[in-house]
Amino acid sequence: MFEKIKEKILGNQDEINGVEILEASKIMNALGGRGNIDEIDSCVTRLRLKVESNEAVNDGELEKLGALGVIKPSEGIVQVVMGDKSASVANSLKELVENQPLEEAANFVIALGGSENIEEIDSCTTRLRLKVMNNDVVNDQELERLGALSVIKPSEGLVQVVLGDKSAEIAEQMKKILG
Repeated sequence: MFEKIKEKILGNQDEINGVEILEASKIMNALGGRGNIDEIDSCVTRLRLKVESNEAVNDGELEKLGALGVIKPSEGIVQVVMGDKSASVANSLKELVENQPLEEAANFVIALGGSENIEEIDSCTTRLRLKVMNNDVVNDQELERLGALSVIKPSEGLVQVVLGDKSAEIAEQMKKILG
């Protein structure tokens, strides 16, 4: 999947910026997902990417997420103009690529209505148990697309996501993202 990553992520791997990781997860999805990205680099104002398919890149979604422009000079090459945050976005994208459970957890946070909707996270054997602000913003279909076997909402403010044996790892990564 990744032929090379030019920069090594510096710093303590246990300390992450949850806001940046969630933003990078949305950007990764708009770039066509993990499987579409071959290489990530940045320069002063741009993400420079090698991708499997330019067609899988959603320019409109990238612009909604803050891109000032998307340039596709040739097949397999995409540049996303992000301004002065290009380096931090590139580093967060690399962190997601190097840590698939972190990427999965970021996608779960987004599907659960974002960090502002999640009050508490716990896990037991096969499920995430969450206290949320609003059950209505939890996207059951997206959670199932991400691998949830089922989504249970026993009452307002409570959500259980049945994941099988990866629930503890996802919960741990979600806690890192949410601080």
